[in-house]
Amino acid sequence: MFRFPKTVVAPSIFEPYCLADKITVSSSTNYVIVDISIQDEEYGNWIEGEGWLAKLVQLRDDILQGDY
Repeated sequence: MFRFPKTVVAPSIFEPYCLADKITVSSSTNYVIVDISIQDEEYGNWIEGEGWLAKLVQLRDDILQGDY
């Protein structure tokens, strides 16, 4: 999940990327929440998360800078 301030990102920018039960967008009074939940049964084994956080932080920063 990503949480973005509504003052920076409008919920509508994510609508083209939404997929039912996989990528959804909701909002609260101050925030836009993007929930990405892609579960591939083929990859059902444990996947080490090493190195993912830095990539996700960069993705969030890119979105905040208007790179969708």
